[in-house]
Amino acid sequence: MDKVNLSIALIPMSHQFGWNASVIGLVQSSFFWGYAPSQLPGGWLSKIFGGRLVHDGF
Repeated sequence: MDKVNLSIALIPMSHQFGWNASVIGLVQSSFFWGYAPSQLPGGWLSKIFGGRLVHDGF
């Protein structure tokens, strides 16, 4: 959901802050690089403690 909202919000943000296509790509890729590494520890914790406990935040 955040990825979809970010894609939509980037259009007015780029106009407001004067971002070009390179900056928009950097913002989108920074979301990916922040999200992707959390998948392995999150999966490991879910396997040990269960998905509901990990999702709800211990």
